[in-house]
Amino acid sequence: MKIVLRILVILLVVVAVSGGVYALVENTNIGFGSEAQRGEMPQMTNADGQSFQAMGERPDGGDEHSASLSRGLSELLVTLGKIGIITIIVLSLQKGFDLLQRLKLKTVQS
Repeated sequence: MKIVLRILVILLVVVAVSGGVYALVENTNIGFGSEAQRGEMPQMTNADGQSFQAMGERPDGGDEHSASLSRGLSELLVTLGKIGIITIIVLSLQKGFDLLQRLKLKTVQS
């Protein structure tokens, strides 16, 4: 039964972190204005009011929907690393609570 509870706790933490990241990303997109609603990049202007191309923006004619296998694998590894770190944190918390419970049992029995 303990294993099932551990798995449920890990899944709940993963869902909470994923939901938090999703909410953060969705809330940051709200402030960009009407360009973001149409799927366009917001216009960048300098102090004189002249528009310019932002760094990292693709030039016209670029392939927006191209995917890279190396980038996909690196993102997958990053995600697996995050899940691994969350799992280690949850397991260490459970070990700590178990250790505290054992110490309390020893002091009560003494």
